[in-house]
Amino acid sequence: MVWLLEQNYNTHYCVFSIDSVEDLKSLPKYNVAGKGILNTISLCCPNSKAKCTNGDVYALNGDTNEWIKYSASSGGNGGGTAVTPDLDYATDDDIKNLFK
Repeated sequence: MVWLLEQNYNTHYCVFSIDSVEDLKSLPKYNVAGKGILNTISLCCPNSKAKCTNGDVYALNGDTNEWIKYSASSGGNGGGTAVTPDLDYATDDDIKNLFK
């Protein structure tokens, strides 16, 4: 199921809620209208977002005009945190050592 959560009529920035990656096929793109219940949305701008119920977030890529995985949600506030696998994260001991 797909829902439009937010739409700015001036910039065409949109935020959608989706249940699965398959729902990305229904979303509008830049100069491409949405499908199904989103057929009245004629376009959305690059960097528009689609929030999946599993916590994944997708963004409309401006170069390819495709919806790509953007980040994974963390915490209970609905915000997103970019997942960067090549970084080393500080442990509790690392942080405690900073304040010695």
